[in-house]
Amino acid sequence: MNNEFLIILGSYSAIFILTLAFFNFLTAGLLFKFIGAKASRGKKILIIIHTVTNSYFKLGKIDEGFLRFKDENKKGRTFPVNKEDVYRLMTVNTIEVDDINSNIINKFGSPHNNRYDAVKTDEFLERAITRPNMGGLSKELIIMIVVLILLIGIAILIFQRTEEIIKVIPQMGVI
Repeated sequence: MNNEFLIILGSYSAIFILTLAFFNFLTAGLLFKFIGAKASRGKKILIIIHTVTNSYFKLGKIDEGFLRFKDENKKGRTFPVNKEDVYRLMTVNTIEVDDINSNIINKFGSPHNNRYDAVKTDEFLERAITRPNMGGLSKELIIMIVVLILLIGIAILIFQRTEEIIKVIPQMGVI
């Protein structure tokens, strides 16, 4: 009895997984991307990327007015986005991107022309992040120098006050 249950459970699970994989294949990867966008409750956006030969789907986010996502090559991409560029498709927020010209296509089908070159900006930011340290004084060294100067100043101040107290004590007749 128990063995039959496991066989039935395994076969139905295999049929379910194969059905999902088949539908994901038929929709060119849209099924799982759509489920991911729907499950995120508006935090992620479904992105339709049009290339020369085909279109594919990715998930992305809008941070501070910029659309950020990773393309087929796992390279991060960034585009400036207006609210007019986002539209609803099958109950999820969607943006279309023209990969050839690096433009966002608005909901009317016309490209959103701007002077922002996403590829050059991404390369510039990557160079800025990975640049080597060009030397100079580090923050820790500057803090240590300032603390050392302050300690020397406090020591000089204490020494001067001690000399004044030593001169005043015999005049008071205490010793």
